[in-house]
Amino acid sequence: MTEPARLLATFEGVPWAHGAVEAWLGPDAPTELPVTSACALVTRGTRLLLVEVRSRGWDLPGGHVDPGEDGDQALLRELHEEAGLAPASITVPAPLGWFRLPHSIMLVRAAELIDVHEPLRTTVPDEIGDVRLFDLGDLPPGTDDRIWLPFRASLPHR
Repeated sequence: MTEPARLLATFEGVPWAHGAVEAWLGPDAPTELPVTSACALVTRGTRLLLVEVRSRGWDLPGGHVDPGEDGDQALLRELHEEAGLAPASITVPAPLGWFRLPHSIMLVRAAELIDVHEPLRTTVPDEIGDVRLFDLGDLPPGTDDRIWLPFRASLPHR
């Protein structure tokens, strides 16, 4: 199992958005619910890109699909807005899987940073307080523990 796939699997059953997350791998979206949001596990070596959402703490970059967009278009827009990433600075986001939330589906992609200079800068500072790469063994405090405690517990101890 690839590192992003292993990371995605850690979200299975996590209480999120008023219900448990069902996470699964694969390129095919379930069809019974609409795809309303997208996020990405963006890595650089052993580091994971996180954004500090002012309303809830550290999270994966991503967001809602706007009218006229598909999930992949929304993800590229959100990566630019939240983390200042141009499409040329990451590998083409690869299908990784899906989060099934209570009333919708969230597209999950994996990408690797290939040409980026730190520090990263958001283009929506009213929404995002900070953008950083974190070592997988040293994820930040102040995250939503409903989501990140299972994630942290799944990481190999260093």
